[in-house]
Amino acid sequence: IHDYFYNGNTKILPSTIQHYLSPLALAIWFMDDGSKCGPGVRLATNKYSIQDVQNICYILNHKYQLIATPNKCGRPNQRVVYISKKSIPQFFSILKPYILPQMLYKIPNNS
Repeated sequence: IHDYFYNGNTKILPSTIQHYLSPLALAIWFMDDGSKCGPGVRLATNKYSIQDVQNICYILNHKYQLIATPNKCGRPNQRVVYISKKSIPQFFSILKPYILPQMLYKIPNNS
């Protein structure tokens, strides 16, 4: 798995990632590295290239019809994935079967 996501010490996005971004995978990602961000949520992608983050957003847009955009995260040349307020109901309907009760605090009030 390490070789699939790393080129030496550099984190990379596998070209087949869309096959692995299942609802369960999104839920695990959100529970581990997701957080509220204003009325939306963000998914940590800090160590990926800006192009990789744009690709993740593209996949989320097309596979799940989510409004996902790369957002600055306070570090030069790094971005996080931001899921828009408008997509929160859709996002959590996808994740709902997999979210642990202990992680419900991460869900914005508007979902």
